[in-house]
Amino acid sequence: TSKSFDLLITGFILLNTVSLAVEHYDQSAAFVDALTVCNYIFSTVFLFEMILKLWGLGPREYASDKFNIFDGIIVTFSVIEISVDIYARSQGNEGQSTGLSALRTFRLMRVFKLARSWKDLQILLTTIIESVMQVANAALLLGVVMFIFTLLGMQLFGGKMKWYYYSTEPEPRAHFDTFWWSFVSVFQVLTGENWNDILYNTMWALAQPEESSHPAFAVLYFFILNIVGNYMIMNLFLAILLANFEGDDGDDDDEDEEGEEEEGGEGEAEKMASLDEDAAAATEAPAAAEASAAPAAGKDGGPPPPVVPREGSTNEYNASENSCFLLSGTSPVRVTCFKIVDHPWFDQLVLFLIALSSVLLAIDEPYVSRCKVDGGSCYTFGQVLLYLDWIISILFGLEMLLKIVALGLALHKGAYLRDGWNVLDSIIVIISFLSLSLGGAKAVKALRALRALRALKPLRVVRRYPGLRLVVNAIFRALPRVLNVSLVAMLFFVIFAIVGVQNFMGSMKHCNDESIEDRASCTGTFDLELDQCSFMPNEARETACVAGTDTEFPRVWEDVSPWNFDNLGRALLVLYEVASGEMWPDIMYDTINAAGVDEPMVEVDASWPQGTNYVTVSLYYIWVTVVLAFLMLNVFVGVVIDEYNQMKGEEDGSGLMSNKQKEWYQSMKMLSVMAPQVVMTKPIQKWRQGFFTLVEGRAFELLIMGAILLNTLCMSFRHYPESEAFGDAVEKVNFAFALFFALEALLKLIGLGHVQYFSVNWNRFDFVLVILSFVGRVANLGELASLFRIIRVARIVRLVRSSKQVMVLFNTLIYAMPSIINVGVVLLLLYFVMSIIGMNLFSGIKYGELLNEDANFDSFGKSFETLFRCSTGESFNGIMYDLMIQEPYCDPDDDFYGCGSEAIPPIFFTFFFTVQAYIFLNLIVAIILDVFGDVNGLANSLVTESHLDSFKAVWSHFDTNSNKWIDARHAKMIILETEYPLGLKGINDSKGYVKLAPLSPEQIEEMADAQMAEYDMKAYRHEAEFADRPDAVRSDGYVYEISFQDTLQAMANRVGKKHGGRTETLPPKIRSGLEQTLDRAKTKQISKKRKQGMVGEPISVAELEKMFAKDRVEEGPPSAETSQQLV
Repeated sequence: TSKSFDLLITGFILLNTVSLAVEHYDQSAAFVDALTVCNYIFSTVFLFEMILKLWGLGPREYASDKFNIFDGIIVTFSVIEISVDIYARSQGNEGQSTGLSALRTFRLMRVFKLARSWKDLQILLTTIIESVMQVANAALLLGVVMFIFTLLGMQLFGGKMKWYYYSTEPEPRAHFDTFWWSFVSVFQVLTGENWNDILYNTMWALAQPEESSHPAFAVLYFFILNIVGNYMIMNLFLAILLANFEGDDGDDDDEDEEGEEEEGGEGEAEKMASLDEDAAAATEAPAAAEASAAPAAGKDGGPPPPVVPREGSTNEYNASENSCFLLSGTSPVRVTCFKIVDHPWFDQLVLFLIALSSVLLAIDEPYVSRCKVDGGSCYTFGQVLLYLDWIISILFGLEMLLKIVALGLALHKGAYLRDGWNVLDSIIVIISFLSLSLGGAKAVKALRALRALRALKPLRVVRRYPGLRLVVNAIFRALPRVLNVSLVAMLFFVIFAIVGVQNFMGSMKHCNDESIEDRASCTGTFDLELDQCSFMPNEARETACVAGTDTEFPRVWEDVSPWNFDNLGRALLVLYEVASGEMWPDIMYDTINAAGVDEPMVEVDASWPQGTNYVTVSLYYIWVTVVLAFLMLNVFVGVVIDEYNQMKGEEDGSGLMSNKQKEWYQSMKMLSVMAPQVVMTKPIQKWRQGFFTLVEGRAFELLIMGAILLNTLCMSFRHYPESEAFGDAVEKVNFAFALFFALEALLKLIGLGHVQYFSVNWNRFDFVLVILSFVGRVANLGELASLFRIIRVARIVRLVRSSKQVMVLFNTLIYAMPSIINVGVVLLLLYFVMSIIGMNLFSGIKYGELLNEDANFDSFGKSFETLFRCSTGESFNGIMYDLMIQEPYCDPDDDFYGCGSEAIPPIFFTFFFTVQAYIFLNLIVAIILDVFGDVNGLANSLVTESHLDSFKAVWSHFDTNSNKWIDARHAKMIILETEYPLGLKGINDSKGYVKLAPLSPEQIEEMADAQMAEYDMKAYRHEAEFADRPDAVRSDGYVYEISFQDTLQAMANRVGKKHGGRTETLPPKIRSGLEQTLDRAKTKQISKKRKQGMVGEPISVAELEKMFAKDRVEEGPPSAETSQQLV
């Protein structure tokens, strides 16, 4: 039980893992014997450990620990394995199959013994086991669905995908002839990889004359399988699994919330107020300390600091320390240098140089670099770029020098190298000078590529923008946990990789001369056929091969496909590809065809696959996909989402808020951007009033929507080839629709008038489309005109407001867009940097199957386009393997047929794909989930969007000119006609108001009077010229008006105070920001003219009614027409 003993055993476990990981293809007999001895030693050590524990603890206590039981099982299998191995050697059966490979797999389980001392591994393993148990029902449902579709696939396609159907196409490997292979095919469809190939192959088979079925059955089958199996059941399984990974934190939060609710409203308010004070003290203390640091020096009698950093500066001037051992804090040279580097214009100049340098890096393509050295037609252009590069590098060097003089180098607080961003800048400057000085040497090509890191310098600006700062900080903050999870995930990768190495190394090889079948004979040279001339290492020899003058090529014993399990590194790379889901069926098929080390691959024929090997191999890849892709890589999702939520909570203070406060905060933010509805007024002319009633009617709107859908449907009938008569008919119908929409615009212009018509954005858009539809026939805009007509379908979005759930999803997209744009900007920077690095590392490499004219790194544009394609996961590994090409298939001295590296492409693509797919895209998922939670919570909060819409509708009845001001006399009617709880309409039907009996109209009016007395609703006194109607002028000659935002905020604040959503209880940072937002919303509604027309200070509406009680005119209930308009 001692720690020393545990550390000793942990050391042996690590050494045992290393001994398992060093196995590789072509290893010597002596190396194999050494590994066998190591296995005997480690097995003996672990057996001795078990005996000691049994002796010291006793069988009962030993068995009480689950890890001890696990250790005992592994040791038992190790003893069995060694016994079988010794017996096989004694019988001379060392090279024959004895089931030893299966027993060897249990050696790998020793790695999990690390969980005893590695707490993170222990927690993750426990979480995985618990999660798998909790998703058992979803897994069972998924299994049932797969079983049903397996049998259905056998029924529909079994025996029908005949080999000779595909004589001109690659024969299908996925079929439904047997139960197991049908199951594997269904699993492939659920992973989404190349499922369309299976669809097309089944459609082709069913379309043959021999078959009585129809291809439509294949379409229907795969459509339902994808919808039900992939989009519903599979995602449900993963969602439940992901929720369980975050379950512990959620349980803690729920317990805290329950505790808060039990304490009651006042207790919660006091508790939050206390938290607010603590948070405010914690937040303001550092700032206060920094702000008072400079004056404090003077108060103690010491000299005041010679210079103070400007507000918002990232520089820190430490006057008590010398700079570079020479310049004191009061040195005029140092002070001047600090004033220069701390000036805002200096930052702007540096940002300009960064932008210019980034543009030059993108322009400095490989052909330009060759021009700088070799000359040619672009020599002058290359020299200009070279001189600009030197100038910018020197300026960056001067920036670094000025900052070192001003701040000091590294030995004290605030020094230049104490800031991580400055460290990055200094590295980039040094590399820039090195790459420019040695630019002609090919040995430092990588140095030139590292100059691209200069593009990271704009990240300094990110700190000034909260949205971008949140993105970058969330990524960097998540890195420790991501690395921690990566180590645990790597453990599982290593286990599966070692299994792959032990079973498949050296078994997927052949000779490039197809006439040779064994490795021993694969020596010397052979003559290439015409279709093999692409093997030649350069263009000259390839041309000679085509001409038949140079066809000799060396024989090479090589991989059939780029992937292999020859060592741990290559096995890990293959498993990463499988986990990413890209091309994993092709890898599985090659592994099934493997016959043994250096044995010829199994031929694919009509009876493929045969034997039992395909069952174990396919099971291996299914387990790899489930464990690594579905389990481990989805842990990244949980980590990134969790870190984003924590970071967001700390960044904006929402981490200190309860759910009720969050809902209230979101409600207040939403109402701050509300504006009155634009109310269309009837024209004075009677002949126009009929047109007004027509175009403002619901039936007319639905008619236009239907016409838009029909017009779009008509455009979808176009096809190729089509008859001339059909094309003319479609054009005539489109012209008829153009006339119809022109008539719509004309009717609206007559009924609404040009001012009201063009005040609506949709009307402007429609009018432009109408004009373009006719101009397009004269100027022949072609497809552009059709595109504009299709865009008109966007008007259908107006109908989604009728569905609450659809509005939640729609608002989620709208509200998430700013944050997604922030992530997109940072992601664009990643693409930019990696494109330049890829262009510098991989340009000039010989093209292969997937590295070709369409996807390469020979220019910045192609490099960016290729990386974007790789980010979607489409054949990124194929491009990676093409970049790893080696001699004799390439010429290392050729600028266009050059060789690649076996190490750099895997690192480059693994890093890029991991950061882009598993971090950035998961960050977008986190943002959408966070916004969806806010919007969904907002739909169930005290003040919802429907309540605000009710307020807007009532307000618009009185605010006929939409100037956001109405007579203060209407305040009571606003309260009475706005939906409860914001107003009092429908209070008798509301479940949120507890009452013994329905309230009478008189009681509701009394409540309205009482609420007006409670409101902090201000009435503003304006000159009489601002009155909407003559009777709005009071007896003192002024008009008293209330504003839209002031009234709405007053009503919402009353709801919050009554139902626990008080703004005062919010954390200080959030409360301050919200108050500023609401004040800006109020101020924005006061025009300059109206502000000049204000007289005196505003007074409350309740006081106003008392002042002019004799002038008060009871409005009574609204008329039938008014009530209908309010509805």
